[in-house]
Amino acid sequence: MTIYVTNSKTISKRQSKYFRQEEGRFLFEKRLNSDKGWFPFFPKSKIFLKPIRVADASEAAIEARRLKEEIDNLQLVAARDGRKPNLSTPSEIFRAVKTWLWITGVDEELATVKRSSELTEDGSAARIRLAETIDAVTDAYRSEGGIGDYLSDFGAALFEALTIGTPTLLMSNTLDVYIRAKGIRSSSKSDKAIADLRRWIDNFISVSQDRPIDKVTRKDVEEFIDHRLKTAKTGTVRRELNALTSLWNCAARDTNVITPNPFTRHVIPDEGKDKKARISYSDQELVSLYQSCKDRDDEIRWLTALIIDTGARMAEITGLALSDLVMDVDVPHMIIKEQPWRSIKTTGSRRNVPLVGASLWAATRIVQNAKTDQFFAFPRYTTTKKCNASSASAAVVQFIRSQGINHIAHELRHSIQDRLRNVECPKEISYAIDGHAHQDVGDTYGSGYSLFVLKKWLDKVALQ
Repeated sequence: MTIYVTNSKTISKRQSKYFRQEEGRFLFEKRLNSDKGWFPFFPKSKIFLKPIRVADASEAAIEARRLKEEIDNLQLVAARDGRKPNLSTPSEIFRAVKTWLWITGVDEELATVKRSSELTEDGSAARIRLAETIDAVTDAYRSEGGIGDYLSDFGAALFEALTIGTPTLLMSNTLDVYIRAKGIRSSSKSDKAIADLRRWIDNFISVSQDRPIDKVTRKDVEEFIDHRLKTAKTGTVRRELNALTSLWNCAARDTNVITPNPFTRHVIPDEGKDKKARISYSDQELVSLYQSCKDRDDEIRWLTALIIDTGARMAEITGLALSDLVMDVDVPHMIIKEQPWRSIKTTGSRRNVPLVGASLWAATRIVQNAKTDQFFAFPRYTTTKKCNASSASAAVVQFIRSQGINHIAHELRHSIQDRLRNVECPKEISYAIDGHAHQDVGDTYGSGYSLFVLKKWLDKVALQ
């Protein structure tokens, strides 16, 4: 077995699969299928070797694995190229172009042309070889469409790199890179996050145009901030800036852009001063709201009442399975856990919450009125694919406002905190009830408070 030892770390044969060490330097090594006819100037040798600039074997293992993934991406793009539609994303094509330039050594030709005069021997020779490369690329990637459809997508990107310069990712492509780099898989939570990111990118592009990431300036970002502040609160603008910062950083790492991130260290005028304080419901408002729920006695009212004496989040309630309402036990309770149709906010959000007062009434009515084959507690808003908490929230707020109560549904969550605080409930128990994130490492030890303990404190504030 091949073993490399470096900085007290041992690199196994599996980890060193794509590199080797010769005469004090590290070489990337990969078997290539050069007979596939992917592109001109592809190395004819079946074993591709190229030096990689790293300090030790552990770095070589990481870099070699990355280069292997880039070559795999090149194979994928080349295999798709010419199809209609071409399934490759702009970021995949961009990465394939850079890999092609590196494998064939054309990136060195471009560098020589850039730094050398046409009159020098190196400069003139490099320009001749570059012209031959351009001719070979246009011949290899000529599509059948004729004028207006002269080159395939990958061929057009190669041609641009050879004639104008290696392209840089556009801001609109940064999300593709981010999803790939983070290994994000589709889920109800990630799909919403991706939709938010795409919307924030579009917000920026609508103001500053779709520029290459290395052409975005701090002035562009300042203009974006000024524009967004006309319609959005400072907290929203800060959240968008933080997201754009992460997207830019990820794309810059992926494409070796070394310019400073233009989205960082911006001052937002009067930041936080426009934040609206969450105001808890008064006791009278809660009693009135609960009575209205019992009078109307339907799905929206059950949903509202479940929140009143549990303080759970809207999505946690809306996405409940009927089996999550456990009634025939000493302490009736609801189970809040991650589901395929609805994620939870943090690991601390996974919990069992006793049902008392208004919430016990609501859960009882849900179970009593459930159809024989009913799976979800609120089938109007939840399916096996999605939990539509936003629609549920809108309906609940409409009901609350119709009662002359000027609050939103989320403020019921703040209210349970204040009600527990007023009976001197320990903070740890309060957090266990409403699913706040763990405050320190010790909070994660053990299995948490029993349902009997949680019920003792909820009984002190429950509506009757």
